[in-house]
Amino acid sequence: MKQKLTAICLALLLTCGAAEPAAASYAGVGEAVSTVLDGMTQEGWQQLRLTNEARLSNGLLPLSVFPALEQASAIRAAELTQGYRSDHTRPDGSSCFTVLAEVGITDWTAVGENIAQGQTSAQEVTDDWLASSGHRANMLSEKYVHMGVGYDAEGDSWEELFCGTCTCTVVGIISGSSEGIFSSGTSIDDMNETLVLSCPHGYSYLPVTAGMCSGYDDGLIGTEQTISVAYGTQSTSFQITLTGDPTAQEAAQSLYALGLFKGVGVSNGAPDFALEDSCTRQEAVVMLLRLMGKETQALAENRTCPFSDVDSWARPYVGYAYEAGLAKGISETAFGGRDAATTAQYITFVLRALGYSDETGDFVWSAPWTLSDRLGITAGQYSNQAQMILRGEVAQISYMALDIPRKSSGETLRDYLGLTDVS
Repeated sequence: MKQKLTAICLALLLTCGAAEPAAASYAGVGEAVSTVLDGMTQEGWQQLRLTNEARLSNGLLPLSVFPALEQASAIRAAELTQGYRSDHTRPDGSSCFTVLAEVGITDWTAVGENIAQGQTSAQEVTDDWLASSGHRANMLSEKYVHMGVGYDAEGDSWEELFCGTCTCTVVGIISGSSEGIFSSGTSIDDMNETLVLSCPHGYSYLPVTAGMCSGYDDGLIGTEQTISVAYGTQSTSFQITLTGDPTAQEAAQSLYALGLFKGVGVSNGAPDFALEDSCTRQEAVVMLLRLMGKETQALAENRTCPFSDVDSWARPYVGYAYEAGLAKGISETAFGGRDAATTAQYITFVLRALGYSDETGDFVWSAPWTLSDRLGITAGQYSNQAQMILRGEVAQISYMALDIPRKSSGETLRDYLGLTDVS
């Protein structure tokens, strides 16, 4: 059941000053934002995004979060679950704003708090707050520059902690993709860009939203774009390149011309790619070694294959991949060579070809699309670990991976393999 929404604000004028943030390299800022976001729930980051969308639509500066304020909000959200108090007091009866001093924030000139309980999503609680005059006044106040966001899943407790007033300077953008490559049609919000600001509180952060941006063409394929990001009268920018999603036939034909993808026979004088057939586990291993540039070596060495259920033509590939630790069997004697490969298995293979490893924590093997989506190889179409993958999907994923930089060197997979697309 939802608790009554409550909001409170308070303004004071202080004469004490605040220290400027310590100097840091831009790379250091990237490490700092990771610290903030790692301690923030996904729901909390969405709260900040939705609140800022409302502010931007009303001509107001978006709010940013800094580490100490986020810590204070997390404390308050947990306290609401412990015992929800609509008078904005803490469990010991003190004002909710005492949490600020507790985390070292003493230089505020105005503060406010929104609290709620029982809503099941950031969208729901934001909509409820915006429909309430007191909460809306906090969210759309010109007095505030920063907002901490708290969410406690145990009690579905929500909190927004506002403070101001200070002046922020734009530092730059932390990109959601180190390569800046996204699929065509990707929205600004889905790029996960983060704007970094500097003020007397140190560095603060906020999600880049479409309402802050100009210069984006979501249909411009293959050409680097510069997207401008406005924060009041200040601005910065970031660069992205959109990749088109080829059809399965287009991808297969291009890979065929590069010697990476072969048909199962000939139909009407052209290769029959059997794109609607499932890709077998042994076929997936062949593609892995081709993308790694190891096919010639695998065929030359013809290593022992310990599995009895692998076709003769695939045994050199599977034997090489098994001994190299790139693929495992389903038992000591069986590989499941003719079994259908899954999307998780094939995307894992492609990420390994790019130098990423699930063993070192680059991605989770059961959900590799989290990384492949971020890199721009896939675009959110995969989420089922057990779903079998079609040969046409293998062609599309493999083709998209060619222009993705390898983790170790930064050169694209296409350049690493020395390929020239002649299609």
